[in-house]
Amino acid sequence: MCGIAGVFGYRENEGREAVLRLLERMRHRGEPDLQNEVAAGPGWAIGTNRLAITTESSSAQPIVSSEKKELLVFNGEIYTGIPGGGCDYAYGELKQYGGDGPILLDALSTYGSEVLDKLEAMFGFVLVMVDKNKVLLGRDRLGVKPLYYACASQRVIVASEIKALAPENDVLEIFSVPPGNTIEVSLPEGSAPRATE
Repeated sequence: MCGIAGVFGYRENEGREAVLRLLERMRHRGEPDLQNEVAAGPGWAIGTNRLAITTESSSAQPIVSSEKKELLVFNGEIYTGIPGGGCDYAYGELKQYGGDGPILLDALSTYGSEVLDKLEAMFGFVLVMVDKNKVLLGRDRLGVKPLYYACASQRVIVASEIKALAPENDVLEIFSVPPGNTIEVSLPEGSAPRATE
């Protein structure tokens, strides 16, 4: 299984270092040669320890949209969408897309978070929408893949495991993203990020 992590409200270099700390605490997730794949920008950083099951190991994360406005880290598998239901991706399209993650990124970009109810899938993800100064945390409707977050001292921290978050400074309470739900994190310039359901 993959391990995903994200931090919001840090300066770029500090954010990258924080994500690497979180990923190190989840080093048992992913393959040894696919550890610590990280991307960072002003106020955010995301990363993964990836396990390539349905995709080739060359299908790197974070996944970046063609317009470079969205980045995704993803833990899970997409089996199929619902034909005619606004998302009709088939398992056979994995090769064309380069894996499950690019399919999820395309579905979210095209249809928004409403598409999540239409996917036959198990997942936890972090989607950074650079142009909107927002982040979307999401989890499959059965809650198969875990995803946790904490609000700490003007920051929001996200990881696949509680043990990755707990040692961070100022973390007082850790929350689970509820199954079938999304949490939106706003990244207003010059102020602390806010997480809302």
